[in-house]
Amino acid sequence: MNGEMDGALTAKLTEAERLLRARRGDAALGALLAAWAELRAPELAAQIEALSDALAAQRPRTLGALRPGERHQRWLEQAAEADPVALPELLEHLTDDNAVRSRERVLALAARRPDPRIAARVLDCIERPPYTSAGKFWTQVHRLLPRHADPRVIRRLERATVALDTSMGERLERMRERSILRVREALAPLATRPGEAQTKQLARVAEAVEALAAASLDAEAQARALLDAVHANPGALEHRQIYADWLLSRGDPRGEFIALQLAEIHGRATRTHKARANALLREHGSAWIGTLGPALVQRDRAFRGGFLHAARVTSKAFELEAIADDPTWSTVEVLLNPPLALLERAPLPALRELGLDAFLAPQLFATRRRGRPRWPGVETLRLELQDSWRNLALDRDGNLSAAFLVGLARCLPLPKLEHLRLRSELDLPTPQVRSMLAGPLGQRLRSLELVLANTDADALPGLVSVLERSCPALERAFLSPRPGKREGLTLRRAAREWTALELDLPSDGMHGPSRALRRVARDLAATRGLELVERR
Repeated sequence: MNGEMDGALTAKLTEAERLLRARRGDAALGALLAAWAELRAPELAAQIEALSDALAAQRPRTLGALRPGERHQRWLEQAAEADPVALPELLEHLTDDNAVRSRERVLALAARRPDPRIAARVLDCIERPPYTSAGKFWTQVHRLLPRHADPRVIRRLERATVALDTSMGERLERMRERSILRVREALAPLATRPGEAQTKQLARVAEAVEALAAASLDAEAQARALLDAVHANPGALEHRQIYADWLLSRGDPRGEFIALQLAEIHGRATRTHKARANALLREHGSAWIGTLGPALVQRDRAFRGGFLHAARVTSKAFELEAIADDPTWSTVEVLLNPPLALLERAPLPALRELGLDAFLAPQLFATRRRGRPRWPGVETLRLELQDSWRNLALDRDGNLSAAFLVGLARCLPLPKLEHLRLRSELDLPTPQVRSMLAGPLGQRLRSLELVLANTDADALPGLVSVLERSCPALERAFLSPRPGKREGLTLRRAAREWTALELDLPSDGMHGPSRALRRVARDLAATRGLELVERR
């Protein structure tokens, strides 16, 4: 190494040490990588990797929560940003898709500056092949090695064996032998051993990296403690504010997001604040729900107070074991379509509204006859009685089966249950509704929504009479014969007397069912002395 290069290298290592002592780890990593371009010493590579691990531990992992197509697109976007701190997560997901996409990712890495972490990951692929064919992928993998040449690569390549007894195995063996030669050629003009001055500098860099890593561990433990406090007390907004302040002090965008959403809860958020919160959510939302991502319907998830508030579980397959015990569930207040196995395991202390297939609800509550209810805060139950449950929910005469009615009555262990929303694709005549609401369940309801398919509008007065007899505490009822459309009757009551009748009609014009609904509404208003209010 000539004097000019030696001086440049010394300057870069000095800058890296200064940045480390100033706790500017991201910038220090860039300075060490700049030094790596000139000095391919294992001692320097070790410090790059140690600092990288410490910094990556502080970054939220986002890619694992995405579905394959979204993950691949986001992977390429992050690779194009060339953020050295983000590289460990990119390398972790380098080959978790098909060979074509993995080849695209390898090509994206070819444009990055020399980095010992890339060489190490490439060697992992060679030692443990993710694909048994995919020649184009392997060609690009071996092309990466000379660019990111690391003296340690040669030793690993020489020891590596190709465990494929096929023609592809023979081809990979030839690639391995050529890569050894090309890496040696790439390293020939580069320094691989530090001089005396650089050795001392690297020792100081190692001390600074160790100190920063220790501080990172302390910060990670503090962050975990603050987050645990939020999950343990999801209704205590002060814990969220403390966590937001801590994140803001470290420049974490989630701190800003939590603060903005808390301001909205307290009525202090402006339109600009809400727009900023939505922008942050679009950019980072997948990271903030962590492992729950693949299990949730993206358009139906919502945040409140900076944390996941409402979610619908997807009907697609997902790994239950990976998400069931995730503390992220702790702040969820509205949960729709969860499988029973998830409900039995997930921590849901904040749950207020639960949506289920109507026939699954009796199965769920039938298993919890004794002991304290698992979801004591649930106030609203949404049930969907799908046509696919016809043979189970109805008996031979077409009536709701005794098993279904008894099971539904077991919803009563929910001590705060006061609101029931039932959407049925089955024909439910008035006697069936009477059977469902008879007993303690109907006695407790304060609001009820019945959306019944194939129910004639002329049946609605009979349903109103059922509500008058079976639901003495009822304050609001919505009755609709048209699932999928916000069309129906809303009745309001106080002191067991109906006080208002509202009719919602479609805005796109009247049709046969709408005219029948209007006629029935007018008759109800006349017989009960109510003023009818129509809305479109």
